[in-house]
Amino acid sequence: MQKDCSKHKNLVQKKKKKGEHNALVCFESTSNKVPHNTWWIVSGCTIHVSNMMQRFISTRTINPNSKFVLMRNKEKIPVQSIGTYRLISNTGFHLDLLDTFNVPSISRNLVSLSKLDVA
Repeated sequence: MQKDCSKHKNLVQKKKKKGEHNALVCFESTSNKVPHNTWWIVSGCTIHVSNMMQRFISTRTINPNSKFVLMRNKEKIPVQSIGTYRLISNTGFHLDLLDTFNVPSISRNLVSLSKLDVA
């Protein structure tokens, strides 16, 4: 959980002092047999992340190597684009995830619990 992630707390405090934008993923899973196209709701993630381009309803390209996702193991993974992703449930309900990072090399699609804006 985000509140228990010491790396998240330390990084957020440093970035706030510097006035920098941050994107941090504190994510652990013991399951290796989850399909690549599933979505996980994560409280320790500061942004939404998709590993696929399907269902993005809008995107904007970014300068190469200008944005990264910082993984818990301190690996920096480059973001390819940013946009609005339309997440559609089996019942037909849809949720538009604003400012979703497209990171093809990440193993799971992540919904940031802290970024959900429920009206």
